[in-house]
Amino acid sequence: MRMKNRALKRTAIDIAFTGLAGLSYYAFIRITGLSIPCYIHKLTGLLCPSCGITRMFLYLAKFDLKSAFEANRLLFFMWPFAAGMVFYVLYKFHAKEDLPKLSYILMFIMIGISVVFGIIRNV
Repeated sequence: MRMKNRALKRTAIDIAFTGLAGLSYYAFIRITGLSIPCYIHKLTGLLCPSCGITRMFLYLAKFDLKSAFEANRLLFFMWPFAAGMVFYVLYKFHAKEDLPKLSYILMFIMIGISVVFGIIRNV
């Protein structure tokens, strides 16, 4: 039981640092107007599956759901699941437990959907 509490605590710390990093990046963008560009788009002119994610989160911060959806339609719905999966994997890592097979299946499904979305949005 002690190992699970420790893993939960370390995962909560990871979540807190991730949230702090996200809020810091948000503040940086709001103050400077600068953000990390999509290098795939810069090099190829194509929209990758995550193009628009920064704008999406900026719109979400203002509760502008319509604009957030238009910035990246896939991640608008998928980011909570992807974030949950990342933190679940971190918890399992900290607990030194193997991931269930279903976790791998879900990750591959999300990757597959992202690849298909990336192709469709450039056709």
